[in-house]
Amino acid sequence: MHWVLFAGLIVAVVIACVRIPKVGLPVLALLIGATLFLLIRSKGEVEKASGLIKPEEIQLDHMEFKQGYGGSYNVNGRIHNKSTEYTLTELTLQIVMSDCVDQQQSGECEVVGETTMRIITHIPSNQARDFKDNVYFEKVQPRGQLTWEYHVFSSQAD
Repeated sequence: MHWVLFAGLIVAVVIACVRIPKVGLPVLALLIGATLFLLIRSKGEVEKASGLIKPEEIQLDHMEFKQGYGGSYNVNGRIHNKSTEYTLTELTLQIVMSDCVDQQQSGECEVVGETTMRIITHIPSNQARDFKDNVYFEKVQPRGQLTWEYHVFSSQAD
């Protein structure tokens, strides 16, 4: 919604530049400067929010991966925010899919897919929430038993 209002303001300033150049050009320069300032400021806030909760303070339980449609997998589980101070608002998981063809004979599995998954959430400190999402692995055709590894890659907090 803010971007629609911002676009309308830019159109109005451009029209003012054409009709009254002495007023329109300084206003346009001021608008561009204010936009740059807000972009730089918001980037700093995101960087600050990303360090508030360490990956070790986020616990994942009851993780399930079930095959969906067209190479996708439905993922659900429970996210625990172990932080004593901050609300978890977003986390990114690193997910690794391995195919275990002859796990009993060789004991080895082969990595056949890796991806990241971004989860938008709102979990206050020392609380947990269930989640359900979907993740896609391109052109994977498992030949044996699939195993999954996952860990918290990054987080955002308030």
